[in-house]
Amino acid sequence: MGKILFLFIFTSLFLNAESVKKESPGLFASVVNVAQNDVLNVREEPNSKSNKVGSYIPDSGMQIDYCVEIKSSKWCKVYPEVNVNYGGRDHEAGSGWVNAYYLKFHNIGYVNIINKKSNCDYVLRCEKEKCLILGYEKEEWIPRKFLGVETGLKETSKEPEKGGEDDDASGLFCFNHRVYTLQPYLERREKN
Repeated sequence: MGKILFLFIFTSLFLNAESVKKESPGLFASVVNVAQNDVLNVREEPNSKSNKVGSYIPDSGMQIDYCVEIKSSKWCKVYPEVNVNYGGRDHEAGSGWVNAYYLKFHNIGYVNIINKKSNCDYVLRCEKEKCLILGYEKEEWIPRKFLGVETGLKETSKEPEKGGEDDDASGLFCFNHRVYTLQPYLERREKN
């Protein structure tokens, strides 16, 4: 009887773990539904009682790996944005899990492309399973599965301008790409 009960419990746990459906509501998200004097905690596991491993202030951004439905909540695996240097901020952005209730999803921002050296590729939009990327040289459609999340910050392979990170609070990397490629592109697009 004991072996049968153990086998039943083991099988139930295994089937439940395998039946968790992963979804990707957006490549990025910003923090919403958090008071301006509070932070969104990042958890080690997808539950509110798990250890805290970081936090995000209201309106700050992050990258989304994927989300899962657990009981009546949706939890998302998150990473700090590729292009943001969080040093000197009043929070510690982290990689881990956050409740999707506190996230607003979108598909516009800098992203890493798996097996590509530059991390200054900007997602302009996504359609189904592919995204339009603006790199240094051109626009190209990339399958979404090749857009990876970044587990550690790294600077662009291009030399930044003197003081290449902005002096504002966001400290954006990829200064050259933003100023000389993305900004003119967006200005041309607005005129047309």
